[in-house]
Amino acid sequence: TFRHYIQLSDNVFPESWRDNKTKVSPEERKVFSDQCELYMAQSSIPNAGIGVYTAVDYKNGDHIGEGEMLIPVLTTVENWLVDDVEWGLDLDERLYYEDEKVSGSIFYPGFGAQINCHFGLNNAEHNKPKFDAVGLHRSKDPGVGAFTNWHDMPNIATRDIRSGEELFVDYGYGWFTSRVHLMGDIPTDDEFSHADRIVQKMHALSSKNITTIPKKTFKNKKDLALEDFWGFLRKLSNQALERALPQRYGDLEEVVKHGSARHSVGGESSIRSHEWLNKNGICVDHLYVNVSTIPQAGRGAFAKRFIPKDSVVSPAPVLQLNRGHFYHQSKGFELLFNYAYGHPDSPIFLLPYSSTVNFINHDSRHPNVKLRWSTSPLHRKDFLELLPEEVLKQGFGLMMEFVSLRDIYPHEEIFFDYGAEWERAWQKHVAEWSPVPRAETYITADGTMKIMGILTVDEQKTKPYPDNVRTACFFGDSEDTYYKDADEEDDFFKILQLDEWQSRNDECLRWCTILERRTANDNETLLFDVLIEPQTAHLPEDCILPSDEKIYVNNVPSTKVTLVDVEYSRDQHLPNAFRHFIRLPDDLYPDTWRQNRRK
Repeated sequence: TFRHYIQLSDNVFPESWRDNKTKVSPEERKVFSDQCELYMAQSSIPNAGIGVYTAVDYKNGDHIGEGEMLIPVLTTVENWLVDDVEWGLDLDERLYYEDEKVSGSIFYPGFGAQINCHFGLNNAEHNKPKFDAVGLHRSKDPGVGAFTNWHDMPNIATRDIRSGEELFVDYGYGWFTSRVHLMGDIPTDDEFSHADRIVQKMHALSSKNITTIPKKTFKNKKDLALEDFWGFLRKLSNQALERALPQRYGDLEEVVKHGSARHSVGGESSIRSHEWLNKNGICVDHLYVNVSTIPQAGRGAFAKRFIPKDSVVSPAPVLQLNRGHFYHQSKGFELLFNYAYGHPDSPIFLLPYSSTVNFINHDSRHPNVKLRWSTSPLHRKDFLELLPEEVLKQGFGLMMEFVSLRDIYPHEEIFFDYGAEWERAWQKHVAEWSPVPRAETYITADGTMKIMGILTVDEQKTKPYPDNVRTACFFGDSEDTYYKDADEEDDFFKILQLDEWQSRNDECLRWCTILERRTANDNETLLFDVLIEPQTAHLPEDCILPSDEKIYVNNVPSTKVTLVDVEYSRDQHLPNAFRHFIRLPDDLYPDTWRQNRRK
């Protein structure tokens, strides 16, 4: 027989009565597997710390996990742990225009911080992030600038990936060459390919039977001789190649079968079973990202599947950092400060770098998770006994975890209590907040692009762009780019002409002046004639052109012409943006870390 309650409308039921008020609306819900797809566990690379493994198969081109946030970092600090997980501005060329420096960096948690690099086994890559403020605007919303607008950084499989494989992403050779004094020479993909060729030739040679001596006697002597010869051969190699080659001659057969790269992480045993992952790993796939149900909060973290009470919702490995390093000399506290956990009595602040946990928002009345120090053997609990100055000298190892306070159902938003101090600061900010001058006319470069498109310099005389927006083109000088002298003469600059933009010029997003627009012969593609002027700010060193040259470039495709925001104009740089760390309770901060308690 039929059974169903009568549903009252939302405006009749008080919010305080509604347990499910924090859920994503049915039309916005995604469908997720009940099985955890990604696990954090000890990396298969010796001494590499934690890594991330997949529990499902991925095809080349598949998206892996959740898109992450990016947080531009303005402060330059020597020897802080962020150095080891930060990325360069070349993640997205638009990031070069956050400020006037090109030495800035990007904090990229989740896949950008937890996944290791192995040049012989890399299987994932990053794509381009999205940039928006979730519909909030600086003219009316006090939450603008309190969260990063860079989000949904996708992670893509670059080849077919087997269930149980560890995920690896290319850090770039520069990351390792800058640490050669700590790590030595790391094998690149070229060294692993070279090692495979050597192993195959050696294995083929050693398989030949070239004697009439009794087989057993000869085999023993042959193996000893080949073992000595293999050791000698390895010593003749450079350090990187030596590390790519197997240490023992007896391992050659396995290397022939699986390759030197796979052998370097333990061979086929590095492909973890589901049983191994459940026993030794922690699921990092319980959460997904959507627009928060909390006004002004930006984006939030939501449950993919049912999570029972007292379960680990997500591990949260943290970087231990000095509180003072979040402060920028001219801009005040960095946006990164809003994502840090701390205590007023301690100089040690903790920055989580696990996937999606930085999207967890505040609710003091109805939190559904709490934080605790991890019970995993991956957590270095001995750090908790050290004094602050000693803790700050240590490397990776501290780990916390978010634990469910009650049963959490699919599509519920995850909330943590940021503490009374944070809540008072936020309430004060909202009460005293007022928009910056001319806020009502502000529009981002992306927004301007959608409304106005690309205008020539003559069109801009009657329809000028906002002051915070400039035209920019992708143009890089290559060895096989040939110019001719332009008809124009200039007393100060050498004027060059390039009749046709080529795909080899597709790099270096730089300011440009749009001179003319035309339609290509297909009557569909828009082409632009542009002027490239000298520029040193916002460009990496290999993109800087001679300061005495101006270059006219014809037929630049419309896909290579865009608008960029002027430095310091984006929301995170607003002088009235909210800044406050997340307060951890006293019982989570060791006495040894709390200076006032020790005094």
